[in-house]
Amino acid sequence: MDNVFKGLSRFEGEVHFFQLPKKWFSKFRSLDVTPDVSNVEYWQANNTIATTITDFLKGQDVQALHILGDGFTTIQHGTKIKTNTGANKLLAANKVYTFYRFNSLWVEEA
Repeated sequence: MDNVFKGLSRFEGEVHFFQLPKKWFSKFRSLDVTPDVSNVEYWQANNTIATTITDFLKGQDVQALHILGDGFTTIQHGTKIKTNTGANKLLAANKVYTFYRFNSLWVEEA
């Protein structure tokens, strides 16, 4: 074991751990068909009339989106977003949907 630590200094004193980032949620802007999803993982759909989302902007690969449905927002299945049914999906009120971004494509969890 001594060879593993050879050349390393001994650390003495208090150890501090960084706090994990807090998770919060944000609401999509009403009638926004391409919401900016940068830096937020949890979302609430926020429409009172039928609105179809065609893309989520400013996402990062391997980012997750958890979206609480409102009964008015539809996710369009197409070249930017793939739903797990292969068709446009109306987000039911009070149900959570999860999408992940891989290679610039949003894919709904199966």
